[in-house]
Amino acid sequence: MDFKVRNRSLPSEMATHHTADDDLEAYSLGQLSPAASAHLEEHLLGCTGCLDRLAGWDEYVGAMRGACRLLRPSPRVRTAGGHQ
Repeated sequence: MDFKVRNRSLPSEMATHHTADDDLEAYSLGQLSPAASAHLEEHLLGCTGCLDRLAGWDEYVGAMRGACRLLRPSPRVRTAGGHQ
């Protein structure tokens, strides 16, 4: 899983092997290594199935980040009542 190639034709076997959801989630969260990210990006150039699944992860991660921002109390609320 250690490729550093972009914008070239993909080997035919890459089109038949799909990326694991754990890797798509990690990519969406920005937690994949640069080498793993490059490999995934190369695969996505020729695999619409994985690209569609990544879009779902991006949507989910974005929604969770938005929910966390809404649920995180402001500093003013955290210090109310003398508690810090």
